[in-house]
Amino acid sequence: MNIIKCCVCKKDKPETEFSFFHGRRNRSCQVCRSYHNAFYKDNSGGYRDKRKQYYEGHKTEHRKRMYRNHIKRKYDLTIEQLNQMVLAQNNKCAICERNFNMLPKWNSLCVDHSHKTGKVRGLLCRKCNLMLVYIEDLNLWEKAQKYLVIKDQTISSLI
Repeated sequence: MNIIKCCVCKKDKPETEFSFFHGRRNRSCQVCRSYHNAFYKDNSGGYRDKRKQYYEGHKTEHRKRMYRNHIKRKYDLTIEQLNQMVLAQNNKCAICERNFNMLPKWNSLCVDHSHKTGKVRGLLCRKCNLMLVYIEDLNLWEKAQKYLVIKDQTISSLI
């Protein structure tokens, strides 16, 4: 039997005192979870309204915090490191060299990283980043090149 530490009460408890939630084992024991559920059931209206009111008043700060946490969690970069990378690349995509400020919002800055090693390679626009997803598989890249050559030849023979 495994011993797990509850993230709420910080006590080591047997595995049987923890339940499953969405297929994963809860990190809080059943006692702490039942207390948590009862508290939020009794206070759901006021608590939810306070959270909503806070979010409405702090949307930009919330978005910045979420972006900062995403960059840190996914790429292990701070915002300062990301800004230094932007300056090092002269605020341009590393492949097509278009200015990030001139791109439409949907084609914004992307952090390019190796999916095998997880290391960050540079900053790209979304189009170039999506292109690299397919180019990383060299067999797929060769097949795409052959396809383009064959299709160009067949189209030119039809004209």
